[in-house]
Amino acid sequence: MLTTKAFVAWLQKNPSSRAPVFWTGKTGGVSTKDAADLLKTNAAITGRAGGYTVLDAVQKSGIQTSDWTWGEDWSAACAAFAAFSQPVEKRAFLVYGKEVQPVLNIWKNDEWPSLLRNSHITDVETYLMGEDGKIKFKQEIKRSGLGNVIKSSK
Repeated sequence: MLTTKAFVAWLQKNPSSRAPVFWTGKTGGVSTKDAADLLKTNAAITGRAGGYTVLDAVQKSGIQTSDWTWGEDWSAACAAFAAFSQPVEKRAFLVYGKEVQPVLNIWKNDEWPSLLRNSHITDVETYLMGEDGKIKFKQEIKRSGLGNVIKSSK
């Protein structure tokens, strides 16, 4: 947990002006991470500053994560990433899959609640990853009041 606390402190001192990009779940057994990595480079979607994932922030911080646990450490790190992001265009993005972890879901339990409290982010745009690995269906869920689009699967 020591390195997680160091990462949270680093995020507080180094808020990114790039749009935070999150991912959760799989479609057809394929993780949504690669689709999120593509989305973050698409200026037509993320805007002029581009996108940034928690893994980009970890890499930039230089903090080692090899001892982090999936539950406690990554949950705290991802929640802090959502909480301290200050994107210039005030938007965040989520790529989600058709299959989502029902209980231990960092997006649902940690990132989404932190984004709701983050006054530097007014819009959260969600994209469903299709069977072909491409993003489809855009929906804004924060400003509109629609709430979390993730419906946990069994």
